[in-house]
Amino acid sequence: MGNLFRYNRTKNDQMARVGWIGIFVNPVVMLDYYLGDNPNNQAGWVIEDFDSLMMQAKVEQDLAMMLKKY
Repeated sequence: MGNLFRYNRTKNDQMARVGWIGIFVNPVVMLDYYLGDNPNNQAGWVIEDFDSLMMQAKVEQDLAMMLKKY
């Protein structure tokens, strides 16, 4: 398992699989991992539109609107 994470961090691989199960109702728990500046974004991809929508949803006070943005 240690090798998998080492290869993931150096981007010296062709394919990797890592699993995790979110246990919370709020989608931010899972989606936060894919923010461009999140240290847990091991894939290293950045989509500015995604980051922007996530930031909008995080500050939304209305629960229905927040979930719609996610």
